[in-house]
Amino acid sequence: MIFLKRLMGRIAEANLNDVQFHPETEIQEGEVELGVLQDEEAQRLFIMADVLGCQAKKTAETLLEKYGETTDKGLSTEAKAEINQLVALKEEIELLRSLFWHSVSLQFPKKYDDDRHSYGIRKGWKIVSIPEAESRIMVVGMPLGMMFGLR
Repeated sequence: MIFLKRLMGRIAEANLNDVQFHPETEIQEGEVELGVLQDEEAQRLFIMADVLGCQAKKTAETLLEKYGETTDKGLSTEAKAEINQLVALKEEIELLRSLFWHSVSLQFPKKYDDDRHSYGIRKGWKIVSIPEAESRIMVVGMPLGMMFGLR
């Protein structure tokens, strides 16, 4: 359970006063405010996912500079290890985000007839309902650069 202890430690380290990692987007037209997220543990999940996301992006940029678009067969064992660490970090970020959105869904449960909406987080920790047609879709299995919005 070393991973879980490390993850819990990271969550506890999240600085709630560091507004650099707070949601910044204003409520958009068509979105409905559901309320304000008061749960500090959920806020910590969001902040830590954002902090780690910034670290992962920097690491991805460095690895792209270092190795370019080299195929798996052309990489050294050391390079593969570095990339595997980055992929593990990305999975940790996804886990934190999943825990965050699960926490949000427990605090702001969807109505049984509200399947056509998803959640969003806005400035001031406001939770909004977003019509599904406007929701973003995450794509899995992208190349390293695309995975972090670099290409």
